[in-house]
Amino acid sequence: MNTKTSPAINTPYSAIKDIELYDFARDKKVTANSLWKDSAALILVVRRPGCAICRNEALKLASHRELITEKMASIHGHLSGIKMIAIVQEQIDTEVQDFNDGFWKGDVFIDEEKRFYRALGGGELKWSGTTNFLRSSVWKKYLNGRKIVGGNFKGQGRILGGSYIVYPGSRGIAFEHREKFFGNFPAIDELITKCKAISSNNLDSNTDASIKKAITAANFCRYNPSEPGLCGGLNGMCPDYDSEDDE
Repeated sequence: MNTKTSPAINTPYSAIKDIELYDFARDKKVTANSLWKDSAALILVVRRPGCAICRNEALKLASHRELITEKMASIHGHLSGIKMIAIVQEQIDTEVQDFNDGFWKGDVFIDEEKRFYRALGGGELKWSGTTNFLRSSVWKKYLNGRKIVGGNFKGQGRILGGSYIVYPGSRGIAFEHREKFFGNFPAIDELITKCKAISSNNLDSNTDASIKKAITAANFCRYNPSEPGLCGGLNGMCPDYDSEDDE
């Protein structure tokens, strides 16, 4: 079993709260802190929306959307669940629309100044070397993802992304994961567990059971090519997983 502790939070809240984003669906500019004003937010900072690995990861995470966004009530008694937000760095052709329609099916925002990416890079953009594509774990994830979600090579794909979970209001960042190389995502069960930790303690028994079921499914990699995999990459059972991911 994966016993790694959650990564330290190195990003200051001030680095992300005032970022200006373009709301793709509503065709307007918004400030990042408005996205978690009333409820916590799980933020996926996508390296490239046409990437097979990124699409597949988005599809897996989106398979838990109802649990995270509807059944988990945010802290402080807010009625809404935890928002799920995808951030991309650019719009090329129909790439963002294709990513959302086919895989994410939620809120997508464009970070034209790449400030979320800079925040995850410690203040500067973190570029992945081309040699990272030679990692066996990357090839496994790429080939597996391509079978399920297709993909292309349009756009900038070397600027690494990551993930955040942000508390509602101005309490700050609850969780961060900085992508170290292509396809280096946090385990799904880790994200669900952290979302539960910042949710209300008044979760009903059905919701609590649903959370436990989702975590168990992620832990033991209930994978089926006809449905999004729910893998946490444990015990070598996940076709997307390689021990190199733990480096």
